[in-house]
Amino acid sequence: MGLFRKAALTVARGLGLTDRVLVSWLAGEPSHAGENVTVETALTLDAVWACARLVSQTIATLPLPLYERDGQGRSRVAPEHPLYRVLHDRPNAEMTAVEFWQALFACKLLWGNGFAEIVRGANDRVVALIPMRPDRVQITREVDGTLTYRHTYQGLTQVLSEDQVLHLKGFSLDGQVGMSAIAAGRHSLGTAMGAERAAGSIFKNGMRPSGVLTAPAYLTPEQRKDARAYVEKFEGARNTGKVPLLEGGWDFKSLSLPPEDAQLLETRGFNVEVVCRWFGVLAANQANT
Repeated sequence: MGLFRKAALTVARGLGLTDRVLVSWLAGEPSHAGENVTVETALTLDAVWACARLVSQTIATLPLPLYERDGQGRSRVAPEHPLYRVLHDRPNAEMTAVEFWQALFACKLLWGNGFAEIVRGANDRVVALIPMRPDRVQITREVDGTLTYRHTYQGLTQVLSEDQVLHLKGFSLDGQVGMSAIAAGRHSLGTAMGAERAAGSIFKNGMRPSGVLTAPAYLTPEQRKDARAYVEKFEGARNTGKVPLLEGGWDFKSLSLPPEDAQLLETRGFNVEVVCRWFGVLAANQANT
């Protein structure tokens, strides 16, 4: 099972299963290019992968010391505080702090929200933070105005209150749920995915040869076999620069890549810049990751 699945994050506001907005969250929505864009499919774009990795890894490696104020109002690092180990060293038994924060911010970037269950021990102290995948979390606003987080895993649903969940929100219009860059940018990403698919088809079906050899007359099967064997001596990177000898009226005609194919390949570079804008990353920065 992949790390990322289709986003299924909703806020209960009377939405039914046929609601267009809810369906787009659950299964993704086709782009103008006809590509079905989800977190999983978007991550097949190298630019999306590079941006998500660059931002999440950079933030995760930043120091995260815990400060407290003394009696005179001055701040100092407090390594003896119970939360210091959880936030700075090891949020849970399976992850280091870098791994935890990278996963949480990757989810925030891709889905717009990063969730972690706050586990408390004796004296109500926080002893661990357990990440929850956004596609398994449903947010509901209760009658009293509080938010409830329902986390479903392996068929079991766990109901958590606001004080039991660490919720990192991305860009938001209501302050409650972050918006997914993948969902908002599905048309741009779909165009990039379509260009990748088209470019792949060019290579799959064979790039055009660099040129063709023409003979002065029809060849016998044996002559064709000899001609192919001779041409193969000049193929491949190791034979670059070798000069073939043409005789007996043979001629070589160079072939160029059709303008539409060349333009398609150039479009892929432009699409990288478009993807980077959705994640607020300079194209030059993601190119060096």
